[in-house]
Amino acid sequence: MTLLKNLTEAGISLNVIMYEDRSRNTLENVLFAKEVFNFNAIESLLNKARHWFVTSMLRGIYEQSDTAAQIEDKKKQLIEYMKWRDPETLNVYEHYYDEQKFRDLHEKLQESYMQREKEYFKTAKKRSVIKSPEKLTAFELKSSEEKQDWLNEFFEGMEP
Repeated sequence: MTLLKNLTEAGISLNVIMYEDRSRNTLENVLFAKEVFNFNAIESLLNKARHWFVTSMLRGIYEQSDTAAQIEDKKKQLIEYMKWRDPETLNVYEHYYDEQKFRDLHEKLQESYMQREKEYFKTAKKRSVIKSPEKLTAFELKSSEEKQDWLNEFFEGMEP
């Protein structure tokens, strides 16, 4: 309970602290803690933290390296640090956002779309002449009685 006291004295609210206070030994602490806390959530949090860490490290590697050789060397160091048995594990994280590659890809896509659009309009002109839309005019009713009759017919059967 000393830890709980220290946490609350440090300003952490009791309603955000998960604890159990029935255990008399470590085994009981584990058993009772399972009733209070979802330990499956820890694995999920650890995976998210690891993913954030590795992605951040890769971003730093790409931003701070001047050559491809430096990038590969630093990736090997990261693999050693993470103690991955299979170096291919790094491929899961290789989705680093390269702004220049994105710009190049976006530019190529725009050029492709513009070219296809030009080709479409050329072939559309050859296939048929594009007609201008007809001008529609609003109909006019002569008397207010006709207006009322028209409205009554329109709303007929629409009552709930």
